[in-house]
Amino acid sequence: MPHMVERFNKRLCLTLLAASLTTLYGCGSSSDDGTPPPVDDSFTVGIFEPVTLEKNFSGDSLQRIDFEVSIDSDFANLSLYIDDKLAIDNIDIPASGINTINALVDIGEVGQKSIKLMARGGDITVNKMEFSERPDLLLPKFVDIAEEVGITDQLNLPKYGGPTVADINNNGYYDLILNNHNWRPTNQLYWNNQDGTFTLNTGDWDGSLSWGDMHGTAVADYDKSGDLGIIVTRGGGNGTTPSYPDFFVNEDTTLTESYQEVGITESARGRGARFIDMNGNGFLDLVFINAEGINGDSGAQHLFYKNNLDGTFSRIDVPGIEKANTERVLVLDYDGDGVDDLLFLTPMTLWKNNGDFTFTDVTDTALPENVRQTWQVQAAADVDVTGNGFADIYLSKGLPHYQLSNRSLDFNPSSQTLDLNDDGNQGRRTMQLTVEDSFTLKNLHLTYRQYDGGFPIMLGENKVAHEVVKVEDYYTLPEDLTIAQEAAMGWPENREENGIYIGYVGDNQWNVEWVKNDNVFWQVAFSLDNIQNVNTAWEPQNRNQQDILLVNKGGVFVDETSEWNLPPGGNHWGVTYGDFNNNGYNDIFVHRYGFLKERVTDYLLLNTGEGKFELTQMHGAHDPKDPGHGDMGQAFALTRDGKVDLLNGSEDGIWYLYKNQTEITDSHSLVHVGYSPVHNVDPMSAVIKVSVEGKSYTRRVGSSGENFSQSLLNTVHFGLGKSTAIEQVQITWRNGETVYLNAPAINERITSDDAEMPAPTDIDLGREERKLRPGDSYQITPSFTPVNAINGVTYTSSAPDLVSVSDTGLVTAIELGEATITVQSTAAESVSASLLVKSGEFDPIYATGISIDWEEQAVYIGQNYQLTAQLTSSEPGELPDDPSILWSSSDVSVATVSTSGQVNPIAAGNVVITATAVGSEVADQVKDTVSLDVEAFVEASVVFDDNSKYLGPELCTNQPLDVVANYHAGSGSEVNSNGLTFRLRHMDAGWGLVNDYIIEHPESANSESGTATAEFDLSDPLVIPTADLPDGHFHFLFVEFITDEGKKFERGIGWAPGDIKIVDCI
Repeated sequence: MPHMVERFNKRLCLTLLAASLTTLYGCGSSSDDGTPPPVDDSFTVGIFEPVTLEKNFSGDSLQRIDFEVSIDSDFANLSLYIDDKLAIDNIDIPASGINTINALVDIGEVGQKSIKLMARGGDITVNKMEFSERPDLLLPKFVDIAEEVGITDQLNLPKYGGPTVADINNNGYYDLILNNHNWRPTNQLYWNNQDGTFTLNTGDWDGSLSWGDMHGTAVADYDKSGDLGIIVTRGGGNGTTPSYPDFFVNEDTTLTESYQEVGITESARGRGARFIDMNGNGFLDLVFINAEGINGDSGAQHLFYKNNLDGTFSRIDVPGIEKANTERVLVLDYDGDGVDDLLFLTPMTLWKNNGDFTFTDVTDTALPENVRQTWQVQAAADVDVTGNGFADIYLSKGLPHYQLSNRSLDFNPSSQTLDLNDDGNQGRRTMQLTVEDSFTLKNLHLTYRQYDGGFPIMLGENKVAHEVVKVEDYYTLPEDLTIAQEAAMGWPENREENGIYIGYVGDNQWNVEWVKNDNVFWQVAFSLDNIQNVNTAWEPQNRNQQDILLVNKGGVFVDETSEWNLPPGGNHWGVTYGDFNNNGYNDIFVHRYGFLKERVTDYLLLNTGEGKFELTQMHGAHDPKDPGHGDMGQAFALTRDGKVDLLNGSEDGIWYLYKNQTEITDSHSLVHVGYSPVHNVDPMSAVIKVSVEGKSYTRRVGSSGENFSQSLLNTVHFGLGKSTAIEQVQITWRNGETVYLNAPAINERITSDDAEMPAPTDIDLGREERKLRPGDSYQITPSFTPVNAINGVTYTSSAPDLVSVSDTGLVTAIELGEATITVQSTAAESVSASLLVKSGEFDPIYATGISIDWEEQAVYIGQNYQLTAQLTSSEPGELPDDPSILWSSSDVSVATVSTSGQVNPIAAGNVVITATAVGSEVADQVKDTVSLDVEAFVEASVVFDDNSKYLGPELCTNQPLDVVANYHAGSGSEVNSNGLTFRLRHMDAGWGLVNDYIIEHPESANSESGTATAEFDLSDPLVIPTADLPDGHFHFLFVEFITDEGKKFERGIGWAPGDIKIVDCI
């Protein structure tokens, strides 16, 4: 259906309200008492004719407005003003038909109010508009303080995935890393001066840590030095020139770029980096998340590094997850086991960390079907919205830049501006304008795609040309072009050359057409001023997506988007969270991309504590002069005033630091997490539990939402509602160490450094009995539950003249006999353990048997396998006097084995691993072996034999199309009983499916790998020649299969109109 935006000279019975009218709710409707009209008494808000009405308010100033609206257009936006103050800013109405929307507004002083409604994108019929008081909620208010605290002289620049917020020098105050993309300054570090202001790190001449194609940042104390190292990831030239990240070693705020020194050995198309502990040893390992392309030498998309415990890293292979397709990731502990897992956002998969440098894909068991492998997720947050201690997930969905560059058109009838973003692929599009006198073409941006053949602006029938010039990586006009009627008279019949044609055809009507004879640019974008109306025969893209809330039900997620009243539609690039009003429940802040050239107010979703959010835009975290778009941010406690603040980035704009100015009466706690008391484990991923009367609150140290960057928020804010006292704060580090703060002060900052180590609940000595010969000694080494319990003990012997024990637990046999050694906790009178020691002339204890623990399984190159062995001895129940084991490999070119039994497969082949008991009576006589067949691990995949056979050449309808795909179900897997499925699809401009020509391939069923062929009859009625497709429609070639484990793999080609050219041949 054609998209039309046109001026109406008459709007049925609806007119703009005259001053004498009291209330207007719809055509012919009015009310003296201000009550809402019935549903059937509707009114229409036209894009050229806003509606103003009067209403008398009493009671509370915070009101919820519920709308039921209808639109005929594909999408629309509704705004509402109260006494000329913007209360609802272009809230999204995402689909034609009936829609329900709601929002919280602050009306200010009660009494008579003027309410103005405005529409964009299409006329909006308001079927119902109801007001209701919400005195139970406190509306947060923010003010930008960036300039006054020292974040100054900012330029309007592209962003890339949010900031990093962390206490980088561990002085108790948050520092900031503000990231921009390709343009300098790229990433700037601001040190917190501890007085509410910041100082830019000297860095390079403009304060950039580094420069180039900069992407995400991450920080962590990876070497337990007390200072946080910094990583900046770099892109890779669309896969042609992969780059190394920048890794800054931090020594007391002196930063040294040291990626080679720390062991980063492979380059990539970097997007983000994450510090996580992948083997539970208390040291942070490293993951680089990359775009598809040339990433390192192994073919892995993502690069994993193991912490060597000495300030360096070693590259390791992690089959499965390292080749999963994504560019964005969220670190979370989805099942509450204390181990960090990874949620890949687009396409969405969930990977459980097994704690041994392996990950298991749990997508199909943990995520609901509608989000598995879903796309368009720009950011995510692991936020506990229910208050049950489990991490729920908020998914922020929107279109990336390259998808915005496809039939995106915004017309603002108030400012009379038109903005367009279209693709630069082969084709043409036309629009008709209504313009009185003249208009201006500006912001022309033709993104470079190796085409230099010219793209002039051609005016009128004579095609008077205005040439474009190249600037950086795009073409543009030397200056804005004002076009008068007399300069563009007529419309040329011949419009075959590349360029933009503009012609005045009379009666204030103009034609505009952009022609591309080939795939010439990545994007064609421009703006027009002084436009009264626009009409297109093609459908502008509906850019609305739908955010999703996944509620955690004990490690299994349920989609409760509708139940929690998430706003419909939208194009959202970021999400962060915090309890902004201290009512005890986490709120959500959603960063809205907005229009192509206009910022809109972001959404704040207030958590009511009743299983629902209430949307508001009257929060103050908005700059109406912002030239950019909502990108990403972090919510965190900037100061120690008990409020959560916001650091927000604007794509093509600046950074904003919004201070929370809300007058809050509810209670709070700020909990600072330092290092664990026993093993000095850093605070990353520590879990904090704050208990008050009848309730507890749980949060994990990390980021408050992620896409490309990672924060370390280790001063964690808790809103505590009406609570007046804290009973206990429990802090658990990722190695299990736990401390407690009992009855700490409320409304204060407290720290783990002041916490009490717990009393032990159990002491384990590792054995109940030990035999010693007179003169021999044995060291008792007690272990405690919990691991960081107070470890003070006393040692006593029941017969010290026979068996003595020192104050440190060293047992010595003196005379023949036996004694009981008691180990008593000094912190818990009821907790003790004992060991029976027998002293005698015992025979030597030899190793008499050894057995390697090994379950038969496939062994793959690049994976590590830990072997253990069990010893038996000449004294049942006792270890040999020498319990050591010697490990050896029959072929170190196939696999090596460490002194601890860890096997490292290197090459395909057979290898025998031998375990020899050193303590046998006869040397080299007690041994066991295991034979391993090492093979290369093959990832599941399916690819077309040669994309160039299907992309580019004309495919004739009078000839069959043979499509060939090579597939592999992955090592140890098979294609399920259905086999491969081939599809030749007809897609509409919005990626909706029109026709699906399906060919099954049963011969590939139950096979591990092979080649499959499908023959498409291009004369079939389902196949429409490319030239006959509606504008924006295209063909898409697709192949897929499902493994016997239920995992789906697919491949598609033909992502844009004209990629696959089917022609009607005679």
